[in-house]
Amino acid sequence: MGESWEPQKLYDFFNYIVNNYRVDKSRVYITGFSMGGFGLLKFVRDYPGLFAAAAPVCSGGSKYFAEELCSVPMWFFHGEKDQVIEIAKTKELVEELKNYGADVQFTIYPDLAHDVWTPTYKKPELYEWFFKYSI
Repeated sequence: MGESWEPQKLYDFFNYIVNNYRVDKSRVYITGFSMGGFGLLKFVRDYPGLFAAAAPVCSGGSKYFAEELCSVPMWFFHGEKDQVIEIAKTKELVEELKNYGADVQFTIYPDLAHDVWTPTYKKPELYEWFFKYSI
């Protein structure tokens, strides 16, 4: 309880995986939902050169991270009726990313609340979108 994501620990785990398994480092994608979406944003902010693309799901986020995030293509997903993580923060971040010329998409589910990961991860378009990107 009261814990948060620690990008350095995730980076250590990431390095373990790419150094011990067959990984195409040019095609690493990241996604996370809810608190995992917040963690994704922190991780990409602190280590932007690791990921070809990112998909934060009901993540919120701060528009003040936009400049640090704008080099990574992102597709955000959020439910309009989400009462757990306010959609306004996601909207602000997406708009600020656009102001920086970022490659960003935003899908809003008008009739859904917090559980938007179920329809999001069932979307073949998400995986097709990921595979368009490499670093």
